[in-house]
Amino acid sequence: MFHRRTERRVPKVQIGVRCLVDGYVVACGEVMDLSVRGAGLWTQDAFNPGDSLELLLEVDQSLAPPFRSIARVVWSQESEARARCGVRWAFVRRSERRTLAEFIAAHCATP
Repeated sequence: MFHRRTERRVPKVQIGVRCLVDGYVVACGEVMDLSVRGAGLWTQDAFNPGDSLELLLEVDQSLAPPFRSIARVVWSQESEARARCGVRWAFVRRSERRTLAEFIAAHCATP
């Protein structure tokens, strides 16, 4: 059985995601789960494992700034309605990791 090194948290509010390539939005969706190492996403378009994306995570009606980072698609699953994929953060600096941990604590349910 696959065991994650970090715990994934489920959002308690809707966290929107914009997926960018070369600065252009190529897909939008929402976050299924989130951790300091990666995220699970629902998007309207599928991606391929290995794709590199810039992700912008935002919460509607929140004064908190969005979280922005580069991620690599680890797995992808397509369906008729929407696609799912798992991403791993490609590089997160120590200060960004703190910002991400605060974003997770503010918007995701505790286990």
